[in-house]
Amino acid sequence: VTLAVVGVIGALTIPGMVRSYEKQVWISGYKETYSIIKQATLMIMADNGGTLVGLWSNNNEMAEAYLPYLKIAKRCQTQTPLGNCFNTTYHNLNGNEESLNGSESVVLVNGSALNFWGGPGQIIIDINGKQGPNVKGKDYHIIDININSIDPVKPFKWDWEYINDHCPSRLNGGTGDSCGVRILRGDYAKNY
Repeated sequence: VTLAVVGVIGALTIPGMVRSYEKQVWISGYKETYSIIKQATLMIMADNGGTLVGLWSNNNEMAEAYLPYLKIAKRCQTQTPLGNCFNTTYHNLNGNEESLNGSESVVLVNGSALNFWGGPGQIIIDINGKQGPNVKGKDYHIIDININSIDPVKPFKWDWEYINDHCPSRLNGGTGDSCGVRILRGDYAKNY
């Protein structure tokens, strides 16, 4: 009887503990990598008259601008598929497959993988490299690099309803686009 009670208690508490641990790994990994990218961006701007204007027009130029400011464990130049630094398949919170095209990529010493998109000025991050779950909004995020700032990918409508639709508190739907906003705001995955 005692073993049965212990088994039932374990079955009820262990999944919640695992989810809580996963969530903390995603939050701390995102914050650390976001901070690394933000610091690198600020140093690039400081070395270029306080702006990013004219520093790159494509993926390779963007990567070359960032590489001197990052601690890199591995460099994966343009690759198709992305199997060296990134997983080859990603999904969003809805379960739909996300495409990730080959471009300049690196793995940082903290284990995060970065993929540079110099045309629009975005850095795709996977906080744990090729390890799972490989889901946008969990371990995979996009950071916008603007002329004078760095931000989590911003939804087209910057309002609570839109953010909640794309990154619900249970992480059970949406595109995952605004989860970086929620991580930095401190209201990420409250009900996960």
